[in-house]
Amino acid sequence: MKSTHVRDEEEKKSKRQNILEAAFVIFSEKGFHRATIDEIIALADTGKGTVYNYFINKEQLFFTLLEERERASLAKLTEVSQADGDPLLRLEQMIHIQLDFLRDNTRLWQILMHELRALCKGPMANKDEKRREHVRTLFDGRVRLFTKVLQDGLEAGVVKYADVSGAAYMLFSVIFGTAFGTGGEYDVEERAAGIKELFFYGLAR
Repeated sequence: MKSTHVRDEEEKKSKRQNILEAAFVIFSEKGFHRATIDEIIALADTGKGTVYNYFINKEQLFFTLLEERERASLAKLTEVSQADGDPLLRLEQMIHIQLDFLRDNTRLWQILMHELRALCKGPMANKDEKRREHVRTLFDGRVRLFTKVLQDGLEAGVVKYADVSGAAYMLFSVIFGTAFGTGGEYDVEERAAGIKELFFYGLAR
């Protein structure tokens, strides 16, 4: 029989997860700025006090949602990037992982990219460095993993483009373009094959 403490902890986790699932729906439908805590509360069928027990504000809720939804795929990318073996095969696996992740989270990452653009120009540009770095960290952490594998390929003699950091950003842009251009509606295997053909072998005959 579970103790009262264990039951209480399980109930807290369940409530928190319920709030995050409701937030995913509302943020995906409305975007960050148009979404409201009240809409999330209504969908989660909980109280405002309960939400604020777990999250300070809407911004923290949004970034927590992003971080938790990306955790599994980031762990997979990290594992592949640190593995031994053919760098090009590992890169292909990472393309699959990233496409699979973006297919299920396209709208959230569109919102994230919109936030990053807003924070890097205009009246917001100099107001919130901490928030800007938070957004960039979510993006740059993945790019660094691709950079690492490209560097492995350069050292192994199977990658010829010396600017591996630039190449990683270009590859990431292609992957994001695939996800955003189709609204997340695509076949991962088909798109991964196309990106591999373009990035590994180029366009010219």
